[in-house]
Amino acid sequence: PDLEETLPRLATPQDWGDQYGERIAGYLLPPKTGHYTFWIAGDDQCVLRLSADVDPAKLKEICRVSGYTQPEAWTQAPEQKSPPIELKAGQRCFIEVLHKEGGGADHVAVAWQGPGMERQIIGGEYLAPLTGRERYRPQAAEDSFSTVKGRPARCDVLANDRTFNRG
Repeated sequence: PDLEETLPRLATPQDWGDQYGERIAGYLLPPKTGHYTFWIAGDDQCVLRLSADVDPAKLKEICRVSGYTQPEAWTQAPEQKSPPIELKAGQRCFIEVLHKEGGGADHVAVAWQGPGMERQIIGGEYLAPLTGRERYRPQAAEDSFSTVKGRPARCDVLANDRTFNRG
């Protein structure tokens, strides 16, 4: 990757650049057992994928932005919202965001709502970083990310692996 960065929450800085792609990946740590709903907002296209456990081979797309949204505009299109997903307290789940920026404004953010929790951007206290070899493990690419070559989970224009850090 050309850049690696630790994010304090599951949101990127706004207006960072043009013509790049990024993969944000790590582990989600649900605080309570129950049903969680996720939303994604971004400019330009972005996809949120989640695994029921730590295995990235089990990632499934749960929501997406096909064009663009304003920052934190969670309800612009129905596909931005996931169905309710059952998660267990403390059970790590692999989570991944793929984001492709063309030109103009750029950003991506993921929010969730769950037991006893109103919708909010996922904070760093609920995220853990990837370590070692898993950081660069290729994943299957989504068809809408046509710039992905060779390494299916990375866009070829500029690949950023932004990983989570709880400390």
